[in-house]
Amino acid sequence: MAEEIKKMIAETWTLPFVGDKFSMYVMDSEHHVCFNFLSKDEELYKRVIDVLNNAPGSISFKGTGRDKTHIAVSDDTSNEYAKPILLVRGWGYLTGGGGLNLSYEEAARRQDALLDYCEARLKGKDVE
Repeated sequence: MAEEIKKMIAETWTLPFVGDKFSMYVMDSEHHVCFNFLSKDEELYKRVIDVLNNAPGSISFKGTGRDKTHIAVSDDTSNEYAKPILLVRGWGYLTGGGGLNLSYEEAARRQDALLDYCEARLKGKDVE
């Protein structure tokens, strides 16, 4: 499963992730929107980008959670204080004629893979 996730990520997005503090988007390095960042906390935004990219010295989160469209993080292992910080985006890139023109089913699979990948990274784990 992990190899399939890595393959889908590599076929769909060009890492590393980059941020745009003016819009609070998280994009791939070719500026395809991946997430909306749901907080105005610029330090948290930078930390999330650093952890997603496995930057040296980055500090992962003790708790994470997700649903079909959001990832939440917490520095509390109980996840009691987890708050959604990322909202998956980029459906137009995945399904549009000017983008990858994927079927809805395949686009959903790739978004799920992106969520799996990012949740693992935010926990400080690699997708192995």
